[in-house]
Amino acid sequence: MKKISKILTCTGLTLSMCACSSAGSKTTAPTSGTYSYFVEGFDYGCAVTKTTVKLDGKIDSISPDQLKVSETKKTTDWSDENLAEKELTFDRTITKAYLVDENGNETKEASDTFVIEMSEDPSTGSPFTFSVFTGRNSWCNPYQLNITLDGVEIDPVATERKTSADNFTVENATFGNVTYDYAYYAPEQDSDTVVVWLHGGGEGGTGAPNENIDVYTALLGNKVTALAGEKFQNAVGGAHILVPQCPTYWIDVDGQNKGEWEHADGTSYYTDSLIQLIDSYVEKVGAKNVVISGCSNGGYMTMVLAKTCGDKYTSYVPICAPMDSAAISDAELEILKELPMYVIYSKDDDTVDPKAYEEPVLERLDKAGAKNISVSTSEHVTDLSGKYKDADGNPYQYSGHWSWIYFDNNDTADQNGVSVFEWIASTLK
Repeated sequence: MKKISKILTCTGLTLSMCACSSAGSKTTAPTSGTYSYFVEGFDYGCAVTKTTVKLDGKIDSISPDQLKVSETKKTTDWSDENLAEKELTFDRTITKAYLVDENGNETKEASDTFVIEMSEDPSTGSPFTFSVFTGRNSWCNPYQLNITLDGVEIDPVATERKTSADNFTVENATFGNVTYDYAYYAPEQDSDTVVVWLHGGGEGGTGAPNENIDVYTALLGNKVTALAGEKFQNAVGGAHILVPQCPTYWIDVDGQNKGEWEHADGTSYYTDSLIQLIDSYVEKVGAKNVVISGCSNGGYMTMVLAKTCGDKYTSYVPICAPMDSAAISDAELEILKELPMYVIYSKDDDTVDPKAYEEPVLERLDKAGAKNISVSTSEHVTDLSGKYKDADGNPYQYSGHWSWIYFDNNDTADQNGVSVFEWIASTLK
């Protein structure tokens, strides 16, 4: 990788500070620096949006036109016919650059620290790579920013990584014969509610031989950070958020690292141990309300817990759930029909076809007389924020499988016009 050469002589740029002080001391221009970066969760996953650069000397000011940033990462090359992982470099677009003081606040005073903010979109800036062969997200290794500032050599290896999920606490524990990594968020106010989030297949895999997978792939692969945000917390009156990470796939029926839902039998290898984990956390925080939610693989596991545990838990939110109607017995259907359940899916889901999964299950529940089932469907999953556009200027369209985006943003409405956040709140005791 090219590194810019050090320039040791003073220049007239604002980068240098060569004036002598009244005491006769001299401040030299910085010649080297290090950086940390910040990863933020978005609808589509996550992106590196900000980097903080620390120099070995102070500068008077900084502006985007003094800088260039690119990222080098090992990631899937989607232009390669074999979809091989390669070390690739991409330019980043700088939107803002500014000096900060020792507390990280923007300042007009000379400083040895500055921040660069960068734009992002669904195809730009992700520190994750998705493998089509494993079906999992993992941290790019390496992932580094190449920061060019005239006269300064900035080490391309980051000193620290921070994320928008750092308000979650990460722990691990063993239940039965399964060891889980899990994260939890504790609200500032007292709360007797726990919301469990069960991630999709792409966000598990800590039991696989891949050191670049951790619980943050479950927190940032989907925008789980939204559950710790004001919008959700205010809607439900405050809630603990528990995010277990599956060592393989929730849909794995024998612990052999298989995630083939076409052959799933409606059970999971992880059912008993997951119940133990949830119940242990619920007891720890003294909760009386437990809401089970999850998408895709996690939607499947939400349905497994529903038909296994029934009204042990307060309510259930399965999203794009590949639970086959044939895997639900008549006895289990009698359990499910009595439960408060909010089902979310998009009609154009080509990964979990609603005609093969959700709709046959909902039809059986309706015929069985279910009264507490809410359903929110959409024709497509598109960006509703106005932030992302396609090449023609239309709202960006995601995969129809990604209906969890509407859950994260509360962009849902059931047959009565009730959104999922408000529905969850209505089920709490």
